[in-house]
Amino acid sequence: MIPDLPEGVEQEERSTGAVFNVRRVAELWDVVQRFSSFRRLIRVTARVIRAVALFRRRAGREDFPMELSPQELEVAKKFWIGRVQGAYFPAEIRQLTDREAIPKSSPLFRLRPFLGDDGLLRLGGRLELSPLEYSAKHPLILPRSSELTLLLIADFHERTLHGGVQLTLSSLRQDYWVIGGRHPVRSFILKCVKCARVRGQLASQAMGQLPSLRVAPARPFLHSGVDYAGPFIRGHGRGGLQSNIRLIL
Repeated sequence: MIPDLPEGVEQEERSTGAVFNVRRVAELWDVVQRFSSFRRLIRVTARVIRAVALFRRRAGREDFPMELSPQELEVAKKFWIGRVQGAYFPAEIRQLTDREAIPKSSPLFRLRPFLGDDGLLRLGGRLELSPLEYSAKHPLILPRSSELTLLLIADFHERTLHGGVQLTLSSLRQDYWVIGGRHPVRSFILKCVKCARVRGQLASQAMGQLPSLRVAPARPFLHSGVDYAGPFIRGHGRGGLQSNIRLIL
């Protein structure tokens, strides 16, 4: 029980410590959290976009094939990437749209980002004249802590057959650039159940002491011998065993 202080006694005041400037992140649609697979999320989103197009155009089902086309999957993928970038980097997108300079306090300052033709944030760099594909020269920028980023890391980790950090990260960077990508990839692989089973070390039994017959000096053939006769070979046909015995004798 805390005793009551007498009147006139002032309580001690302490500072709250350092003040942190926390970037406010807009609330993202929680549909991403309902899926454990990036491919399934994209395919379901593509189906929904197709259904919306059917309702708006009032077109028949015969106008669309049963299987999803690569273009529809690409549209669904860019839809979610745009939502994530808009939730985590709204100020940078507005500044690039208004042709303003990104401040040095932004986590994207050193990446030299720009808005592509699709309106998405892409990584700048010095590979413009290289023969690489456009997505490899200017990958899409993603935050490190979003649910979509975790789904992407899991997808590329499975594509590389549960590869290590370097293999998963290099495959991921062919299309996406995750800020601080090595740390989230390494953290995900450490939590992977299949990789943890492979990394596990099998228990090994300690070897016992050698017997005294093998470590103490002795004359030759005191504890060992040589079989000069060899094994009894059972011959085929009539009288095979008796012929072997006569040969040994």
